[in-house]
Amino acid sequence: MLILIIFLSAYVSQAQWSDKVLSSNKHYLYSSGDYIFGEKQAGTIGLNYSYNNKYTVSIGYSATFKSPTSPSDKFLKSGTNLSPVSSAQPFENTECLHMMVGRILELNRKRSISITLQGGPGISTSREPEFSLEKSGNQYNFKTSASKNFSLVLNPKLEMPICYSIGCSVGPVIIVNGKSTFVGAGIGLMYGIIKK
Repeated sequence: MLILIIFLSAYVSQAQWSDKVLSSNKHYLYSSGDYIFGEKQAGTIGLNYSYNNKYTVSIGYSATFKSPTSPSDKFLKSGTNLSPVSSAQPFENTECLHMMVGRILELNRKRSISITLQGGPGISTSREPEFSLEKSGNQYNFKTSASKNFSLVLNPKLEMPICYSIGCSVGPVIIVNGKSTFVGAGIGLMYGIIKK
């Protein structure tokens, strides 16, 4: 649902009212989506607004996923999973809703390339399997537990508008919370009003 809202907002920003509301060459509204390379599969989406070509506010969602996950060393390597084959396999997943603010540094007058330094707070939901050893000693089972944590998200980017409505970006992503720390490198697309 959040993905749909973000992309609909970016699409509506292309409509006729956008030329009136965002009539200045200094304000932009666009959505972004990034695929993140790292220890886990990850991605982010966001809705971004830049003010006066200097400051930016972003509301977004990020998720990391790792599957399958193995039990710790205290379980025998020859141990077998008692869960049915048709059921879900053990996995680790973290989802984060976040809001970032930042500063835009233009690298040239045409705004064909810029650096956006941004970061902010978020709320993360972490899910991970809890393994339990059965009486037989060589079989285990698991259940997935969830917890919420306050997070800090840092996502500086090098942004390159291709035309007035499409652009690309690259940059590191760091998500830190009480449960874990994720570090990755993202490459993404921007869509909306990004250049006049």
